[in-house]
Amino acid sequence: MSTEFEAELAAGAEQAASAPADAVIERMKKVAECDTDASLATAINTSRSNIAKWRKRNSVPYMEVFKFSVKYKTSVDYLLTGQRLGHEFLTIKVIDDNILSILLKQLFAKSLLFHPKGFEPNDYAKWLARRIASRYNDVEELIEKLQTSMKMSRRDAEEAAIVAAETIFLGRSSATDQAGGNEEGTEP
Repeated sequence: MSTEFEAELAAGAEQAASAPADAVIERMKKVAECDTDASLATAINTSRSNIAKWRKRNSVPYMEVFKFSVKYKTSVDYLLTGQRLGHEFLTIKVIDDNILSILLKQLFAKSLLFHPKGFEPNDYAKWLARRIASRYNDVEELIEKLQTSMKMSRRDAEEAAIVAAETIFLGRSSATDQAGGNEEGTEP
């Protein structure tokens, strides 16, 4: 990873270490719509004892804060400081396939992700990034429609969209793969 990214990660970890854990956890509970530490633990796939450890150490690990911010589309700054910097919640409408392609190339280069034999890693990364971005954007559009037309909360709409996406995309993907092509043209 780049030195700039590592520096940014270190700065975030330092900020997380200095933020009072009780306040961070309470903001996480508010965003996740949880009343108790136990329900928060369930929502973020950790144990109640981990949250108790964070309270005791008075520090929530930065990666936990970061993962939470992505899952619940809220800013890290809000979780750590409580200050709303324009928007409390982030809205991620579209994934840029160019940025995703760069990330995939880095994962291939570090052997953290493998590409099929016979395919050039850069070409495969671009192709895979387009597919991931397209699928993500389809799901995001479905979430918005569920929120608007069915008056669902963001969380309920996300859960419904994930179930629908798994059914639709996995079914369509396996049938497409068996046919030897895909909806976006031939593989790289």
